[in-house]
Amino acid sequence: MDMFRKSLYVTLIVAVALCGCATPVVTINPKVNLPQSVPQVQLTVGVYQSPEFRSYEPIANLYSFPVGQASASLFQELFPKVFKKVVWVEGPPSITTVEMQLSAVIEPRIDEFQVFMQVLPTLAGGVLKVWAEIHYGFTVYSPDGVVLASWTVKGVGESTGGLAMSRAVNYAMQEAAWRFITSFNEVPEAKRWVQRLPQQGAIADKTEQTTRPDPGYAEGAVLGTYPNVVAVSADTNTKPEGQSAEVHASLKTAGLLAIRVLIKNQGSNRLLLRRRDISLARTDGTVISSLPASTFAVLGVKPRAVFGSDYYTGGLGALPFFIADWGHIESERKDREANLSIYRDKELYDATLTKGRSVQGYIYFVVPEGGASLEDLKLVVPVIDFDAATWYIVRLPMTLP
Repeated sequence: MDMFRKSLYVTLIVAVALCGCATPVVTINPKVNLPQSVPQVQLTVGVYQSPEFRSYEPIANLYSFPVGQASASLFQELFPKVFKKVVWVEGPPSITTVEMQLSAVIEPRIDEFQVFMQVLPTLAGGVLKVWAEIHYGFTVYSPDGVVLASWTVKGVGESTGGLAMSRAVNYAMQEAAWRFITSFNEVPEAKRWVQRLPQQGAIADKTEQTTRPDPGYAEGAVLGTYPNVVAVSADTNTKPEGQSAEVHASLKTAGLLAIRVLIKNQGSNRLLLRRRDISLARTDGTVISSLPASTFAVLGVKPRAVFGSDYYTGGLGALPFFIADWGHIESERKDREANLSIYRDKELYDATLTKGRSVQGYIYFVVPEGGASLEDLKLVVPVIDFDAATWYIVRLPMTLP
């Protein structure tokens, strides 16, 4: 296995399965404090939290994550702050909800949840780094059960050290909750529902996009354009400044992709770009989410042989092993810090683009081993026309024939 791959799949393994112990449960308790500036949606809505939603409790790395229970509690606190009035209903829209005189019924769901864990080596044994991601979906029904709107929000969290698992998941859920709050002003489907606009037109027709090579941006780059709205260029070959060409090529071969993108506003309306929305899509329809620079920096460190603390019990004879270990670990730490400086400084950031403005930066991905070659991947860059309440989803093949 490639050495970078080996670094990617170093995860925390506990022995609960071997000893017959109960699966340890991670404590999750996200909190969201709304600022006074967030306007309340002046609607009376019903909220239905299905049994599947409330009981969702995945197991990752032999730990149990009661995400459903924590999400239900979070939304019970959040919804009354977002809407004028909330009625908690016991089932999907029916004759009962019609009689309640509700504006709509909202059903949240958990579309995706994942946790990645890695142990960063130290002389004391290691420090745990955790990255978590959650996707919530929301479906809005009329009181009699007709679907009025549907959209998703995503949250990502990361933490290191003690309680890292709890904190990373809390951060991810809190970010997703905040994006739900802002969705009524930003996300086309939610914005159109609140403003009583038709859902038709919430997503631009993908056949309107044109795609061609973009040698003016970089050799091998691809350009996708919705005429008079947005243009996106993508380049997998140009390395981030400060990184060696050798390391960039090695990472790319191992499936750790740093993709440079340039987004230009070619129209007159304001465009919203949210880095978390950008993804890679395989030809089979599966999606690979982007990683924050801080996580990508850790994965990009070439692991070094570490002897381990067992060698430190032999008195002075163990001193050479201790010194070697210290040198390896210190080198890895310096590599992580150097990578973080490179990747974070060049990372694409969220932006609101007015007429003629552009933004450029890198977006980071890890393609699972054997997952896909560049020929089988498309970069998906969703951009929101804020004034028209329309998604323009630019899809770019990573290579052109």
